[in-house]
Amino acid sequence: MSVQLTVSLADSQPEPDFAIVRGDGRSYLTRHPGPRDVGLLIEVANTSLLRDRRDKARIYARAGIAVYWIVNLEDRQVEVHTQPSGPTAIPAYGAVAVHSPGDAVPLVLEGATVGAIGVDDLLP
Repeated sequence: MSVQLTVSLADSQPEPDFAIVRGDGRSYLTRHPGPRDVGLLIEVANTSLLRDRRDKARIYARAGIAVYWIVNLEDRQVEVHTQPSGPTAIPAYGAVAVHSPGDAVPLVLEGATVGAIGVDDLLP
């Protein structure tokens, strides 16, 4: 996992708050991870909630990032975005699941559930 690591996409280089990427730190000594390297991107949102839901979701969906989480501090929930549209006229995620305190968020990497993280463990 990396914290605020730049991700190289076709049209931008965002810095998500957290990223789970394939490989180890040496894999990215000479380059930033790209969409094929990313298993999960996470944004922690309070004042950036609208931008994370609208702008960043479009950027990540257009790039084909399979799983995008927003840890929504304002509403105390975790929003899990899946089924990215890819490079369409209006990129978006086809599914959004909302998890509240007391819930466990499934950790899905490459289409397989590898664990779960409690919402309470992600919120301050």
